[in-house]
Amino acid sequence: MVINPFILLNGEANQAIEFYCQSLDLKCTFKNTYENSPMPVSQSQKHWILHSELSRHNERFLMIADVNQTETGNIISLSLNFEDLDDMRHKFNSLSKGGKITRPIENQFWNAHYGELIDKFGIHWMFNCQNKNS
Repeated sequence: MVINPFILLNGEANQAIEFYCQSLDLKCTFKNTYENSPMPVSQSQKHWILHSELSRHNERFLMIADVNQTETGNIISLSLNFEDLDDMRHKFNSLSKGGKITRPIENQFWNAHYGELIDKFGIHWMFNCQNKNS
């Protein structure tokens, strides 16, 4: 299990990627926009970042994306990435006790199972497990 900080912004992800890469000597190793996804967004949001990964020494360090929200800057989600779906489901259910499931675990278009919750302390968690190739 690996934990990654995931910063969510409202249309400023490209600027944040540039800033963090420059400020922290990071390299953007992956960047995808909403335009390249089946997710419905307005024309003005098609250039927004759906997902990006910033790395240091060939290891993922930080992820950044744009989401349509009014509050920005202090919303950070902890992203847990699993290799075993059963393990992910177990930990998802454990962390959701006393909290709120905001997105149940479901198979996603990026070939992974994914879910989100807010734990009883108000911490936002993202759970991702890549599907194994058959």
